[in-house]
Amino acid sequence: MPEVTVNIYSRTYRLAVSTGEEGLIQQCAELVDKQMKAIREGGKVINQDQIAVLAALEVAYEAQKKAEKLAFEETQCVATKDAEIESLKARIRELEARPVVQPAGSGNASPDAALLREIEKLSKQCEEAIFTDIRKTGLF
Repeated sequence: MPEVTVNIYSRTYRLAVSTGEEGLIQQCAELVDKQMKAIREGGKVINQDQIAVLAALEVAYEAQKKAEKLAFEETQCVATKDAEIESLKARIRELEARPVVQPAGSGNASPDAALLREIEKLSKQCEEAIFTDIRKTGLF
């Protein structure tokens, strides 16, 4: 398991990390260090333990705000795609309910080619909307 050395608030820490996570841990340490220094420079808190707790709270608060914003945006995106899919399905039902037009002078029942092309086009749009939604939500 790889190790990374980080500096937080003038102290050095050696941490064992998962492979490939070294850069992320370094960025997180820099964020915590920056937050602790900002709290200390504010002058209202001197105790190092309090500074560390307040910095952790601030970092967690910002992360939670971002997570909630992303979840809200994802919910809106899914709702928009669901509405689009329902609209396309309604259009397909409408087209499928149309009477079949038979060519003049023909005894054979053959469907209207233009109608079939439109239904096929709408079906493809439904599929694309569904797969776009699946890719955005990480199910695929």
